[in-house]
Amino acid sequence: MQDEDLMWNSTGLGTLGRMAIYYKKLNPYELAVADSHVTVIRPYKQYVVSEYLYYYFASNTVQSVIEDKSDGSTKQKELSTKTVKSYLVPLPPMEEQMRIVEKVEELTQLLK
Repeated sequence: MQDEDLMWNSTGLGTLGRMAIYYKKLNPYELAVADSHVTVIRPYKQYVVSEYLYYYFASNTVQSVIEDKSDGSTKQKELSTKTVKSYLVPLPPMEEQMRIVEKVEELTQLLK
């Protein structure tokens, strides 16, 4: 894993679609490896702010349709890599992505 990679839980019931950002500084070990139930999304950092993608994918807009985009039985849902790769993301300029991230974080602090 690389710093600021997104880890998207791609298998399971109740946890399908959950996401986290990997921060090397928070890892007390030298290595991090994603298993087969996690899809790693590595943003092109010159175009995309990882936190922006995180907030987008974690939003109700995306999370409410994750299960509809999954494959498999009711006992084991899965987001295929093909589905993840085909997901369309609105991508404003970097400066706007950073403003959105700052605003979301500011509003999140008000909720605590």
